[in-house]
Amino acid sequence: MVSPSNVTKRRRSTFTWRRRLVPYVFIAPNLFIFLTFIIWPALRGIYISFFDSMDGSQFTYVGTANYKAIFSDPTVATIARNTAIYVVFYMAISTLLSLTFAIVINQQKFARGFFRSSFSSGDALANCGGINLERCTRSQSRATQHIA
Repeated sequence: MVSPSNVTKRRRSTFTWRRRLVPYVFIAPNLFIFLTFIIWPALRGIYISFFDSMDGSQFTYVGTANYKAIFSDPTVATIARNTAIYVVFYMAISTLLSLTFAIVINQQKFARGFFRSSFSSGDALANCGGINLERCTRSQSRATQHIA
């Protein structure tokens, strides 16, 4: 015969086990997507970088020769330097301007909502402008490919 204390212990252990499993069940789909679309392609790209291929079907192991070719090219050094300068200055200037505008707008009483919405609309319009610029340059590059 089963004693009441054993039934209570079994219920507690099942409840504890389920309670510990719930967070992992919630994380599992996100973890699967992250591993499938971020980690696996990154690792695969690192692996493929040690090979050379002309047609994408036959790979020849070249070791670190690809990295030596990239880092010995002076153009890559110039590009890296320009990118670093752009990122540092862009981040510093945009952060300082954003904080300044936020402080000024937050302290003002008159038309606070109008100015807040106008600044957020500017971000949206800038993104739309960037998308349209990209579409325009792509269409121009396709047109020049047909001419050449």
